[in-house]
Amino acid sequence: MVTNAGLLLSHPGHELRVYGMLELVRPLVWVVTDGSGRDASPRTATSEQLLHAIGAPRAKLFGRVRDRDLYEAVRRGALAFFTDLADEISRDLVEHSIRLLASDAPEHLILTHDLIAGVADAAVALAARSGARVLHYDFALHANPTRIPPGCRDRALVYVLEAEALERKRCAAEAYREIAPEIAADRALHGDAAFATEVLRPVDDPFARLEPADPPLWQHHGERLVREGVYPEAICWDRHVRPIVEALRAHARE
Repeated sequence: MVTNAGLLLSHPGHELRVYGMLELVRPLVWVVTDGSGRDASPRTATSEQLLHAIGAPRAKLFGRVRDRDLYEAVRRGALAFFTDLADEISRDLVEHSIRLLASDAPEHLILTHDLIAGVADAAVALAARSGARVLHYDFALHANPTRIPPGCRDRALVYVLEAEALERKRCAAEAYREIAPEIAADRALHGDAAFATEVLRPVDDPFARLEPADPPLWQHHGERLVREGVYPEAICWDRHVRPIVEALRAHARE
C-alpha cells in the first residue's frame, strides 16, 4: 500500500475516477476549482462530504478558484496565477512528506484539466528542488480507465476493485448528482466493468505531455462559442496556453 500520497484534482468529482485508491490510501486531496463551470453552482461540498465519509484529508486549496476566474486568468495571461498555485502545492508536498502524487491527465479535451496537469508537473519539480522526491502519476478522466500505455505497463499502479468496493464506488457516483450526466455517459461508453480497474500511470514526460499534436478540442469548442456569441474571445493553445506552460516550466527550473 502506498502511504503519504496526494491527489491533485482540477475539478471536484474527479475523485470518483480513483475511488478505490482513495478508499485504500486516503491521500491528501487538493481540488483547484469549485466545479461551477460557466454558470452552474459550485459542487465542492459534495466532494467534501465524500472525502469526509472515506476519511481522506483535504488540503487548504480546495475549490478556491471559480472556473470563470481561471478562464479569465488564462485570457489575461496572468502567469503568476498558475506559478503561485504550483508554489503552494509544492510547499504542501514537502510539508506533508508526500511521496506519491496522482493528478488529472492532460487529454486535450478540457482546458482546466490540461492546465492543472501543468501545475502538477511544476509542483513536483519544485518539491524536488527542495529535496523531496515525489513520484508523479496521472489517471485518465475521459479515456478508457483500464488502458495502460505500452511504455509503462510494468510501472503503472493498478487497483482492481473487488465486488464490494466496486459497489461502493457505484453508489458514490450515483450520489454525486451534479455530474450525473457525465457519469452516465462514461458508463455507456466504457461499460460498468471498466470502472473496476483504476490505473495510475507514471508521468515520464512532464510539460512535454501538455503540448497537443493538433488544436485541442477545448480550442475548437471555444471558437464555436465565440461564433454563437457566448464568448468574445476563444482561448487558443499558441496564444494563451503555451505561455502558461512555458512559465511553469521556467519557474520549476529557477
